[in-house]
Amino acid sequence: AKKNCLECHGKLVHRDDDNPKAIEERLRKYKQRTLPVIRHYRKQGRLITIDGSKTVQEVHQEITQHL
Repeated sequence: AKKNCLECHGKLVHRDDDNPKAIEERLRKYKQRTLPVIRHYRKQGRLITIDGSKTVQEVHQEITQHL
């Protein structure tokens, strides 16, 4: 059945990998590959975390402060 967005009424499109099995696999890979890197740099005191939910200008400013 065709579904539309409840807010803008545009057509909803689902990606092929938008299913529980694919999401579980992405989370597994994240835990296996990404978390060790985060832990490594955090332990060295070199991990920088940027809040990507801010405006583009705020994110840019935060990034340039750390360069």
